[in-house]
Amino acid sequence: MVLASATVLYWRRTTRGGIVAGILVPQVVYVGFNFLPEVPLGPVTLFTDSYFGWGVSIYCMILGLLVTVVVSAVTVRSPDEDTDLYFEGLSAD
Repeated sequence: MVLASATVLYWRRTTRGGIVAGILVPQVVYVGFNFLPEVPLGPVTLFTDSYFGWGVSIYCMILGLLVTVVVSAVTVRSPDEDTDLYFEGLSAD
């Protein structure tokens, strides 16, 4: 949720649908990984606590960022979303 929320602050093309998807999808994945039993699938175990030494929460944060960017890129900003309000007057001199 942190990376998805930070995207709103720094990327002008973030849409409402993008941020909602970027928050909900990783939350559902995280809950799934915490409540579903571990499933061995060949050499990999699904729904385990960590992968490659990193907790699932790290991967969910990255997933949230990716979902936010992809959904924002493929959706159109609604007319009532006014990002100029937040980015007006900001420039590198």
